[in-house]
Amino acid sequence: MKKTVSVLLVAIMLCTFSFCAFAVDNTASVNIVETVSNEYTVYLGFIDNGNEVCGGSMNLVYNSDKLKLVDYSTDSERCMMLINPDYQNKGNTVRFVFASANALSNGENLATIKFSSSGDKVTLSDFSVSEYRLYDVNSSLIANEKSVSPAISFNALSDKNSVDTSVVADGKNTDSVRESTDFSSNDSYFSPESIAEDINNVLPDETSAGTPVKHSSKSRKALIISLIVSLALVIIAAVIILIMRKKKR
Repeated sequence: MKKTVSVLLVAIMLCTFSFCAFAVDNTASVNIVETVSNEYTVYLGFIDNGNEVCGGSMNLVYNSDKLKLVDYSTDSERCMMLINPDYQNKGNTVRFVFASANALSNGENLATIKFSSSGDKVTLSDFSVSEYRLYDVNSSLIANEKSVSPAISFNALSDKNSVDTSVVADGKNTDSVRESTDFSSNDSYFSPESIAEDINNVLPDETSAGTPVKHSSKSRKALIISLIVSLALVIIAAVIILIMRKKKR
């Protein structure tokens, strides 16, 4: 009987962990890869487990003492996207905004930002994400930094065995929105802050702090299924224990 109960308890834990693994909330995604020595490529996008994200925005903040922005591009065929390489003239912030009429099936690697470093060691702590927002087709706020932390990964050359080569390959397919790396001028490829704000106006304003943020429907379903299955296994375990006790009597 003890062996049976132990097996059922292990099954309950495995079932709960398995479903919770699928219940990851939607969030902004930033993948940083050191492509060659002192050169870094950052892929901006989002993780969407419910296939419901249609638009959003984020600020990529970097350490300007170590890093210099040299180029940026977007996968413009997938949805409407704009990049402001010097948001609010801060000198260390890139603003990324995107919008689509339909939910995007794959939200990774929507935009690519390239940096060079002066030789100082660059780490994950030299990058951060602020003011990110994700919306669904009904303009409902799905996630922001107050509800779910952004997913940020860093792959240095010393960790080349862990670098996802498919991510690097996807970055090569993006369409450049700028031919020059001189960000001082406003040529036809540059999206000034006013235009970036225009596309941002397509998205709804962020709700007040008192309004709950809507989470992924898939996350809720996975958690509910996990609870139901776990409860069912507990009931089965209880029934088996009762049957075994009756047989002993």
